[in-house]
Amino acid sequence: MTRPEIHEEETPQAQHPVTESWAMFRKNTAAVAALALLILITFGAIFGPALYPTDPFEMVWAPFSPPGEEGFLLGTDYLGRDLLAMIINGATQVSGSTRSWREGSARGGTRQSSPSRRRS
Repeated sequence: MTRPEIHEEETPQAQHPVTESWAMFRKNTAAVAALALLILITFGAIFGPALYPTDPFEMVWAPFSPPGEEGFLLGTDYLGRDLLAMIINGATQVSGSTRSWREGSARGGTRQSSPSRRRS
């Protein structure tokens, strides 16, 4: 009986799981675009109020102004309020509530009533 021939192939070097995941993530253009948008929104929430300190609820111009008119980058809504200021304010509110939720979870989670206190 003859022995089968063994062909030794060079095995590729194993990568760290994070490196491999990042390489796969970079190939997905929709995921990269979504990450860029998420980073943009996060920076807008953090630095937006300092860079664009306009009151989002103040009626500043004519209703339904198109983007770019009179210095309003995204235009105005039906009441004449600045849409960019409203988006920055919304992002700030969401990031603040997310921060509060994380801190509350770190301190012991949400308060739930015990089974004996629930009404049947």
